[in-house]
Parts: sequence; C-alpha cells; structure tokens
Amino acid sequence: ARDMVATGNFLKARLYGRPIDAFPLYTWLPVLCSGFQSPTAFPLRLPAVLALWTLAAIAGLFARRLQGPFAGTVATAMILTCVVSFRVGARAQSEILNTLFLNAAWFAWFYWGPERKLWYLGWGIAMACLFLAVLAVGAKAVFFFYFPMLFMRRSLNLPHHLQSPAHICMVFLFAAAVMAWVFLTPNQPFLTWNTTLATAASAPGDGGGYFSHLLHFPWKCLLYLCPWAIFVWSPFCLALHQFEQNSMACRYLRTIIFCHALLFWLLPNTSPLDLLPVFGALAVLVGIHFEIVIRRYQHIFIRAVKAAAWGVVAVSAIGAAAWTGVNNDLFIIEGFSQK
Repeated sequence: ARDMVATGNFLKARLYGRPIDAFPLYTWLPVLCSGFQSPTAFPLRLPAVLALWTLAAIAGLFARRLQGPFAGTVATAMILTCVVSFRVGARAQSEILNTLFLNAAWFAWFYWGPERKLWYLGWGIAMACLFLAVLAVGAKAVFFFYFPMLFMRRSLNLPHHLQSPAHICMVFLFAAAVMAWVFLTPNQPFLTWNTTLATAASAPGDGGGYFSHLLHFPWKCLLYLCPWAIFVWSPFCLALHQFEQNSMACRYLRTIIFCHALLFWLLPNTSPLDLLPVFGALAVLVGIHFEIVIRRYQHIFIRAVKAAAWGVVAVSAIGAAAWTGVNNDLFIIEGFSQK
C-alpha cells in the first residue's frame, strides 16, 4: 500500500518498488482508509475489522429474514465473539474479504433467486460479489462459490438454474470483467494463487501424518469456534429440522458447509482457517437453531449453569480457606507462607 502511494500506480501491487504477484483489493483499502496517504498500522488493519463487522451484519440480516430478530442477533454475536474472529480480524489479510464477498454472494443468490424469484438480480449480485472476491484472492473464489452447487438438493433445481438465461448472461458479464482485468492491466495474477488445492500434495506436513491430520482437524475447528462450539451440532441434528421455519434455506446452507468441511478435512496439510469462507453460513444456522436448542434442552443448560456456579463457589471457598490458613500459620505452603 505504501509503494502504491509512493509510485502513484494503483493497478499493480509492489514491494520495495518491484512488482509482485499479489491481488490488489486489500491493498487498495488501506490506501482509501488513509486518504491516499502513506498508511500506518491502523489503516492497514482497519479493512479486516470492517470486513468482519460487515460479515456479522449481513449474516444477522439474513438470519433475521429466515427465522426472526433473535436468530439474527445470535448470528451476529457468534461472528463477533468467536476465537477465529479475533484471529482474522487482527491480521491484515485478504481471506476475510473473500469470506465476506462469498457469503454475500450465497445469501443474495438465495434471497433474490429462490425466495423472490428475481433471478437476474440474484445472479447479478452474486456475480458482482464473486468478482470482488476474485480481486481479493483470485480464481479460488470461483471454486468456493460453485463447488457446493454440485451437491444441492433437488428442491433448488440447480441444474435448471445453472442453464437459465439469467445465469448465462451474468456469467458472461463476470467473465468479461475478469478478462478485462487480467488482460487490459498488465501482469495481473489470476491463477497464481496460494490455495490448499494447489499446494496440498507438495506442502510439508506437521510430522504427524495424514491420519493425525484426520484426527486433529475437527478438534481444531471446534477450538476456533469457541465459545459457540457447543452449538455447532444443532444445525445438523435431524430431530431439530422439523422446527425450522425455512427448511429449504437451511438445507442450502448445510450443503455449503458440509461440502467444504468434508473436502478440506480429507485433503492433507489443510488448516481449519481454510474453512473461513463458510463461517457466515454456519453463524446463520447456529442463530436459527439457538432458540430451538435452548427451549428443547433448557433443563440441561440450567443444570450445567448450576453445576458451574457451585464449582466456582467451591473453588472460591477452598481458596479463601487456604489464604486464611497461610496467614494464620495453620499450615505452610512453600513460597506463600509468611516467614
């Protein structure tokens, strides 16, 4: 970003004056945030934080339209308070932009397409968001968007919609925009992206082997989703599907999550952060099912809260007794007792 401001060339990313193969979208945003001045650390990280907040807002709005205000509030809270949110929000990286635009594309396609039957508008907004995602991370955004559509349920009739005039027209405009960017601006990267699919076979492992990866990958995913990990199972519980107000939307989001999760779990040398693009969809599903779970299993949660409260009381009592005993020389704890 500083090199763009210094050279005045905003079409090509540079490092120490030399052109590099980097996607330009995230580099443009710190320049805009700094008013076309040389950006400091704050403008460099601000776009990632704004992208995370925007993702929380659109996920909350989508969940609100599907299930109600409470679901929207929970979806927004999940995105803003997960461990993975603090990690990606504090880093000036383009993956959070890819997550934002992919989720916007998926949500807009479903809302304006199957829900409103405005297919040209649905496909148009989805392709516009996909083009911005391509500017952020390259061609892998196209794979992320279309891969789940190969496994959608018959209720969405995806083969028909993929062959519809609305999709063909918008794909043509999308391809024209990408070709104009790649060929009319010199040396722009498109296929030279660092993705898991391109490097999984050659990247060095962590020494644990493939089966170790299969074992640890799900647990790492749950760790990144804390403290909401205890609710991640609810969208995939068959017993709760009957309470969904919009079952078609929930099946649509579940397919997006399941396809990518299974793929990156089975691929070697992948990271849970590779699943970041489905974070918004997962938050919407958790928001939809949160109230259902609370009402259905409230007796279990009440017992758990009571047990935790009594545990805190017990630990506090033990600590107070130990402190009193040490101060009155009733017993000696090395390093704490008074001499």
